[in-house]
Amino acid sequence: MNTSIRAARALAVAALGSLLLSGAASARPVLYTLRTVTDGQIGSSSFSQALIVIKMRGDTSTVESTNVGRHIVFVNQIGHATISISSGGKTVVAHFAPGEVFVRYDPVLGVAGFGSSISPLYPFALGCDNFAFPSKAAYTADCTQGDWGPLDPTGDYREDGTANMLAAVDGSGLGYPNGFCCDTASPALAALPRSLTQSTVLTGRVHACAVLYSVDPNSTDSEGNLTVCPAKAPRALRTDRGGLYIQDSLGGSPSFSPYWWDSWYQANGAVLQVEVLEEDED
Repeated sequence: MNTSIRAARALAVAALGSLLLSGAASARPVLYTLRTVTDGQIGSSSFSQALIVIKMRGDTSTVESTNVGRHIVFVNQIGHATISISSGGKTVVAHFAPGEVFVRYDPVLGVAGFGSSISPLYPFALGCDNFAFPSKAAYTADCTQGDWGPLDPTGDYREDGTANMLAAVDGSGLGYPNGFCCDTASPALAALPRSLTQSTVLTGRVHACAVLYSVDPNSTDSEGNLTVCPAKAPRALRTDRGGLYIQDSLGGSPSFSPYWWDSWYQANGAVLQVEVLEEDED
């Protein structure tokens, strides 16, 4: 691993710790915006492959950090959240009930998005592994690792987004022990903030499912490719336009490719933007 990558990794790890001390002192309004394409239902209206924009405006002072295993996860649970759903030339804008959704970022796994009381990874999580980790037989929870590893620490998944690449640059003791992925990171990418308190942008394939994804029955390896979301969430998310269900019917469907392992490359992605605002910005 070259010197610049070692330096970038050291800075990234140091940044995680310093954010815990500096967050309250630099409290600012913040806007979280996630854009993707997916399927679901709001009220009595279903939508398929609709453009989704979910936003939450809050404050950096309410970002919290919790220890999950050996690493830190950032969460902001306080703010006003909306969702717009554009399909068939029409757009529906709905306001979430207070506390119904929150923003979450796991910089070590490279997984980020919007969570809820139904699941910290639902309605949207970007950067998740697209295989049934740790195996088809033991797949009991989705998004327990990012798409960069450590299932395959020598695999090349860097095209799956900045969330995964930043996790690989950071390292933090999970996967990529030899810096395989990190050797291709640009200095600008490596310098992107890894938090919910500084302006940054994260991209990756999106998982939009409250239950376990189906596993391709034709997969011959032990992990198995994930395909589509087979069922609705146990309850609707509460909005002023009725109950909202998000259910990914596309995912890594093998219909996109005769080779099942390529299907997630053609699946829907998402971008999560963190914008720290000036006090007088709307």
